[in-house]
Amino acid sequence: YRPSGCSVPQSGNGTCKVIQCCGVLLLVLCTLLILSAAFPNRAKMYVDASTYAYMGQQLAQGAVLYRDVFDIKPPTIYYLYAFWFLLFPQTKWSVFAMDATVTFLMLYLLYRIMRNLHVEHCFWSAGILFLVCYRVYPCFRGGNLPEHFFILFFLLALFLLTSEVRSWRSFLLGFLFGPLLMTKQTFIFPVAALLL
Repeated sequence: YRPSGCSVPQSGNGTCKVIQCCGVLLLVLCTLLILSAAFPNRAKMYVDASTYAYMGQQLAQGAVLYRDVFDIKPPTIYYLYAFWFLLFPQTKWSVFAMDATVTFLMLYLLYRIMRNLHVEHCFWSAGILFLVCYRVYPCFRGGNLPEHFFILFFLLALFLLTSEVRSWRSFLLGFLFGPLLMTKQTFIFPVAALLL
């Protein structure tokens, strides 16, 4: 399957490779520029992200969710922060590093999905579009929100669905539906679309 509108570059065509390399470089620069707006010494954490980070910090120190610390969201976001704070120091720079890691993982998964669908030559433009749409809202800067992790898990599930079928991938795909449903209550409809 080849969508109309994306021409397939020939392997011997050096001009297309140069254009693709420039596109990937532009995507990397765009990513770094957008992430630089969230540097901890420049940007404040928004109230939701700071709440999730605080609760993750408390869980990493032994608190019990919904007894010692409480919020109405499902537990996935808090435990992801807690796991991160067990691995790295409990600072704003760690939260920034988590944000950057999630962003780069999403771009990598987007590339792998497009490669599975044989449209990887359009990745650089799709990546920039994804990045701008994903990070344009100011509240999406300064920490990870349930929406960020939902997109990450959704892309991972989509990657597994478009990959060659193997038993461990099927197991992981089934396992992913739990965190997908526990990131935010209103995201049940996109998960249902994955099941179809």
